[in-house]
Amino acid sequence: MYKIVGVDLAGVESRPSGLSIMNAHKVSLKVFKTDRELLKVIELARPLLVSIDAPLSLPLKGFWRDVDKLMLKRGLRVLPPGIPGMLKLTRRAVKLKRMIDSLGVDVIEVHPTSSLRVLGIPREKFLVFLRKRGFVVEGTVNNHTIDAAVAAYTGLLYLTGRVERVQGKEGEIIIPKKRL
Repeated sequence: MYKIVGVDLAGVESRPSGLSIMNAHKVSLKVFKTDRELLKVIELARPLLVSIDAPLSLPLKGFWRDVDKLMLKRGLRVLPPGIPGMLKLTRRAVKLKRMIDSLGVDVIEVHPTSSLRVLGIPREKFLVFLRKRGFVVEGTVNNHTIDAAVAAYTGLLYLTGRVERVQGKEGEIIIPKKRL
């Protein structure tokens, strides 16, 4: 049975981040703060994939990566990882990606707001969407954990080949295909 971990990462460890562990029947939602907490969950869950809602690379110059500009051309609004408010998040995500890679787990960058837009689902209805597809949803529900669930679901679509890879030289963001 597959497991996918979705992460809505905060910029600093003192702020709450959202976590979702998805398998064929269940989506467990949790809140965590530290990188150590997240890595412990990943080590215990042994997922096939971790989907992170945060830039997993820095721009070569300026504020924007080429992949972010490609997202904007599609009408999908992302924040530039090079601006001061995003640098902490981006650096944290890059570090975590290296650590998760070292555990032998694949990591992808996702953008839940864009996934929801492509799927045509409002954030507040996403857990209902999952339940209608047979998932039992349990745990702490807030905007962070809902985004983590969207990240995990985008990871499921990735594993089943139902995504588009928005790809540039400076990174790749995974989004659902328009028609599933």
